[in-house]
Amino acid sequence: MCSDLRTHRTLMDPEKQSQAGPSSALEAGLPFSVVGIGASAGGYAALMTLLQNMPPNPGIALVVILHLAADEPSAADKVLQRATRMPVVQIAHTMPILPDHVYVIPPDRSLAMHDGHLVLDQLERSRGRPVAIDLFLRTLATAHKERAVGVVLSGMGSDGTAGLACIKEMGGATIVQLPSDAEYGGMPRSAIEAGMADFVLAASAIPAKLAELRDLASVIRSRALHGQALDNVPIDLGPWPEHTLGEVLEVLRERTGHDFTHYRRPTLLRRLERRLQVRGMPDLVAYREVLRRDSSEPRALLKDLLIGVTSFYRDPEAFEALDRLALPALFAPGRRRAWVAACSSGEEAWTVAMLLADQAARSGEGQAWQVFGSDLDEHAIDVARAATYPASIAESVPVAQLQRHFTLEAGEYKVRKMLRDQVLFTRHNLLADGGAPAPLQRRGRLFSFAEIHLHKAAELAPPSILLNADADIVHVSERAARFLRPGGGEPTRELAALVLPPLQLALRAALFQARRSGRQAASGPVSYEGGDGIHAVDMQVLPFRDPHAEGELLLVEFHEPPSDTADMADVADVAAAHAPLEDGALLRQLDEELRHARRQLQDTIEQAEVSNREMRIAAEEMQTTIEELRAGAEAIERGRMELLSANQELVADNREQRLRARESSKAHDDLANLVASSGVATIFLDRDMRILRFTPRIADFFNVLPSDIGRPLLHITNRLDYPRLAEDAAAVFDTLQALEREVRSKDGRDYIVRVHPYRTTTDRIEAR
Repeated sequence: MCSDLRTHRTLMDPEKQSQAGPSSALEAGLPFSVVGIGASAGGYAALMTLLQNMPPNPGIALVVILHLAADEPSAADKVLQRATRMPVVQIAHTMPILPDHVYVIPPDRSLAMHDGHLVLDQLERSRGRPVAIDLFLRTLATAHKERAVGVVLSGMGSDGTAGLACIKEMGGATIVQLPSDAEYGGMPRSAIEAGMADFVLAASAIPAKLAELRDLASVIRSRALHGQALDNVPIDLGPWPEHTLGEVLEVLRERTGHDFTHYRRPTLLRRLERRLQVRGMPDLVAYREVLRRDSSEPRALLKDLLIGVTSFYRDPEAFEALDRLALPALFAPGRRRAWVAACSSGEEAWTVAMLLADQAARSGEGQAWQVFGSDLDEHAIDVARAATYPASIAESVPVAQLQRHFTLEAGEYKVRKMLRDQVLFTRHNLLADGGAPAPLQRRGRLFSFAEIHLHKAAELAPPSILLNADADIVHVSERAARFLRPGGGEPTRELAALVLPPLQLALRAALFQARRSGRQAASGPVSYEGGDGIHAVDMQVLPFRDPHAEGELLLVEFHEPPSDTADMADVADVAAAHAPLEDGALLRQLDEELRHARRQLQDTIEQAEVSNREMRIAAEEMQTTIEELRAGAEAIERGRMELLSANQELVADNREQRLRARESSKAHDDLANLVASSGVATIFLDRDMRILRFTPRIADFFNVLPSDIGRPLLHITNRLDYPRLAEDAAAVFDTLQALEREVRSKDGRDYIVRVHPYRTTTDRIEAR
C-alpha cells in the first residue's frame, strides 16, 4: 500500500498566496509611490545624505524604518528634519499616508500599511533578531504592489532581504545601498547576495533613481491609458498590438527554452512592467529590442517571472491543519511520499519533511516516508539541495524543530543529514513535463534515469538492512521487513532484538565475528517457520565505511536458496544438517562474546562512576557560567545597539551644532564689520551700566580702551555735555521705550544721542 501526499503552489498564478484583503483595491489606487527605507547601524549618515539630495516636493511618500533602542525616546525625526524641507513625522498613532512627507517609526514598535494608513503594533522581540524592516516591506508590497519601492541602507544582519523579495514578487522596484558606500555593509550585502537588488547605488544617487522610477512609471501608465487593452486586462503596457507581446514571449522561449504563452496575463504584464522600469524602457516595443539585443535580459526576465518568495511555515494555519488532520490519517501501513511542486528554494518542502518526520516519530514504528521537491528554477533547486538557510528562519521555525532538525554552522542553519536523506529535489516543469506520475501512465519525468536504475537494482538485490556502528537499524530495504518482528516493551532499533526469534542467535554470532575481524561473516543456513512452511536463510554481515557517513556501517543481507533447487523438505533437511555442526562454534563464539562484554562492562562501570561525579560538578559549573554569559551577552548586545543608536543621533546632532557654530561665527563677523563700517559711535551696556562692547568711533567721545570692557561707563571720562546720561539710561530700562536727545560736546559741536533697549530674538532685554 502506498499513500501519496502532494502539496503545490499554483504555477499559473504565483501571486495568489500573497493577495491582499478588501483594502488592497483602495491602496492600489493611491496616485503616488510609497518608498519603504530600512536602515540600522550607520544608517543616519546614509539617511541624511539621501534626504539632502531629495527635492522638497518629490511627489512620493517616504517611510523610514530604523532599529531603535526599545527603552529610550528617539529624536530621529528631529535629526532627519534638518536634512530636508519635507515634513518629517514620527508616527504616534494610525495615520493616513500622504505624498511629500517623511514618516519615521517610533522605538519598540512594528509598522504596517493597511487601507492607505500607517498602522502601529507592538514589536515582537522573542528571538532577539531585528525584523521591523521585513515586517513593513511585506505589508507595503501587498498593499501597494507595483507602486511600492523598497530601499535597504547601512546596517548589520539580514533584515530587509525578505521584505525586498516581497516587493519584487508584487512588481515593485528594489534599491540597495552600495556596500562600500555604507558604514556597515551587512544588510545591503545580504540583499545583493540573495538576488533581491534591482539597483545598487551610493546613498547620494538613490534620490535620482527614485525620481527616474516615478517619471518612468508615469510615462508607462500614460501610454497604457491610450492603448488597446489585451484580453480586457486593466493593467496594460501601451498602444501596441497583441503580436508585440507575442514576439516578446517568443524571444524569451528561444533564449531560455521556457514558454510563458499561457502564463496568467495580469501577472505576466506586471512582471514586464517591472522589467521596463528596471531597464528604463518607456514601452513594450523598446523593451522587445532590448530583449533581442542584450543576451542577459532574457535570463533576467525569466528570473523575475519565476521569482520564488517562500519561507518555512509560510501559511501557518494550513500547515497546522496538515499536521493535525491529514498526516495522521495518511500514516497507515505502507510507504508515504509527498510531492511539493514549485518548491522554489525548498523551505516548504523541508517544512513538509519535518512534519512527516515528527509524525513518524510519534507513531513509534519507524515507518518509511520520502519527500520530492520540484521547481523550474535550477538555481532555486541548487539552494534547496544545499539545505543551508540564514539565521532569520528562527523567526518562523519552532524552537523544538530547529533543535531537532537543524545544526547551526557559521551563523547559518543547515538541515541535519537524517532529514536530508529523506528529501529529493529535482528540476521539473509542470507545463512541459506534466504533473505527478499517475499508475499504467507517466506524463513527464520526475525521477532521473540514475534513480530508476538504482531503484531497479535494489529490487533485484537480496533483502538487506543497514546498521550503524552500534548495530542499530538506520535503513531497511522493502523486502527485508518480513524478517523483522517488533516485540513488546520499550521500542528499540537493535536488529538482533527485532529479527525473527529463530534467527537471533545466529545473527548475533555473525555480527560479533564481522565487527571483531573487520571482514565479511556469514551465519550459514538457518531454518525458520514462515506462513507457508519451513524456510532457510543465510545472513551475511559486511562491515564497511562510506565517505558520506560518520563511523563504521554494517550491511546485513538475507540470502535465500532459489525456490526451484529443492522443495521445502529438502531446505529443512539442509538447515538441520548444518545445525549440529555449528552449535558448538556458536556456543564458543557466544561465550567469548559474553566474557569480552563482561570485561568491557566492568571497566565501563568504573570509568562511568568517576566520570559521572566529575561531569556532574562540571555540568553544574558550566550551566551557571552559561547562564551568566548568556545574560551578560544579552545585556551587552542591548547596550551596544542602544549606544550605537544614541551615538548615531549624537553624531548627527554634533554635525548640526558645528554647522550652527560656523554660521554664528560668520554672522558675528558680518555684524562686526557692518557696525564698524557704518561710522556710528555705539556703546553696549548691561543693566549695571557696565561696558560690554563698543565701536571704534566711540573713542571720539569717551576715553575708552579695550581693557575697559566690564567697567562702569560712569567711571570713564567723556567729551559730552550730558549730565543726564545715567538718568536717561535708567528711564529706558524702566519704560522699555527708546529715548533721543540733542547734546553738545565740549568742543562746541552738536550731536544726536539715542538710548534704546537691546532686544534678543526671544524678545528679552539684555543690554542697551
